Amino acid sequence: MNSSMQQMGAAQCMKCGFCMSTCPVYQVDHLESHVARGRNLLIRMDEDESIPDQNSYGACLDACLLCGRCQAVCPAGVPSHDINIQARERRLSAKRVSIWQQLLYRGILKHRPLMAQLIRMAALIPGLNHSEGHPLRHMADATALFTGGLRVPRIASTFLSKHIP
Repeated sequence: MNSSMQQMGAAQCMKCGFCMSTCPVYQVDHLESHVARGRNLLIRMDEDESIPDQNSYGACLDACLLCGRCQAVCPAGVPSHDINIQARERRLSAKRVSIWQQLLYRGILKHRPLMAQLIRMAALIPGLNHSEGHPLRHMADATALFTGGLRVPRIASTFLSKHIP
């Protein structure tokens, strides 16, 4: 899907709000920019080069778990999952990625059990971990460690992937 097709798909959004009722991220943070209809609007703004804050835009794209629930309930059939992936790719191709990020994204993150072990080990380092906050349960949380903050959140006793294949 090229960028004009991406924008056209995002423009199909009827802003009905069905996606809000199924989005697991929205259920936690209640930020409209983290749900499909808000992201689709931001993606259209980015296409028109009218995004005021690229960092906030990137955080909104990255907040999506890519679970596809929004797409499944969308009466207009907006391919939000695909649109979000394309927007992420476009954003990453526009910015320079360090060698460490390349190693992380192409190597370690593809191997979930290894990533889980590395996070558990990092949580043992004094000063790097903290006990408050939401527990780390899935890979979207893990990637935030390497793109944003320097603290490892409290580790859940079992990862979500152990409960849901």
